[in-house]
Amino acid sequence: MKKLIYKFAILSLLLILMNWIYGKFLFKQDLLKHSDEVQLSWKMAEDSCEIVYTGESSNHSFSWSDNDRRKISDFVFDYFPDITTGDMTKDASHAEVYYYLIVNKLLICQP
Repeated sequence: MKKLIYKFAILSLLLILMNWIYGKFLFKQDLLKHSDEVQLSWKMAEDSCEIVYTGESSNHSFSWSDNDRRKISDFVFDYFPDITTGDMTKDASHAEVYYYLIVNKLLICQP
């Protein structure tokens, strides 16, 4: 029984160490490689946008009977023509996804 407890303790420590190594050295690269939202946020940062329109599928949904079929973000951009704006639209995204990008400073727009 004692041997089993030691093995469990060693396994636990090994898992904690591996998690720390992954979080410290590999997580950011994996996040950037496999996350469309993060890639969109970096594009917005590179464009030095002042306004970022964050949307999901409703941004490009319209009725066929509409006279103006532009996206909602296009209306915003046309309303503020002198301000550098960006559009982060990812279907099936929740607003909280963008909140965490901003809070964790993955989405940084410079004036």
